[in-house]
Amino acid sequence: MVAATPTTLASFGRRFVATVIDNVLITFLIVAAMPFFVNDFQNRVMSGGRAFYAAFLAGNQDMVTADFTHVMNIVTYTQMGVTVVYGALCLGLWSRTLGQRLLSIAVSPVDQPADRVGWNRGIARSLAWTLLSQGGGFFLIVFAFSLSMILWHPKRQSLPDLLARTQVVCRN
Repeated sequence: MVAATPTTLASFGRRFVATVIDNVLITFLIVAAMPFFVNDFQNRVMSGGRAFYAAFLAGNQDMVTADFTHVMNIVTYTQMGVTVVYGALCLGLWSRTLGQRLLSIAVSPVDQPADRVGWNRGIARSLAWTLLSQGGGFFLIVFAFSLSMILWHPKRQSLPDLLARTQVVCRN
């Protein structure tokens, strides 16, 4: 019987920085692409932001215009969709996102840490991660608990990792 090679689990810090890098990349891509798909995007965002700020300073209760709400809803749903697709593609193809690659970590199956995640687990993990991190409301409370699991769970798994039967490991 061959002994299993030891697996070094990724730290909370590495996972956090990789997530920040991925979120900045996704946000940059969305903000750069929105003017091509949403009419007068920059002006609508800027005027909505100025109106919000002015109403906030004046103490008004009705601080957000309908148009600003509409544009922000488009951005939010686009962010969710792009996050799922980005995560599923990266995990399905390479078992890591670009942020994870920069930090030398990767997602692997729990039972075979040297293997790739594959499409099913990559999609499941991306869907769960996106729903928890961007779902709002109750999902944010569950997401906070999920993040805390990385600190105390024996395999440093979050809820999306448990669902997809994955773990995040250090990999060159």
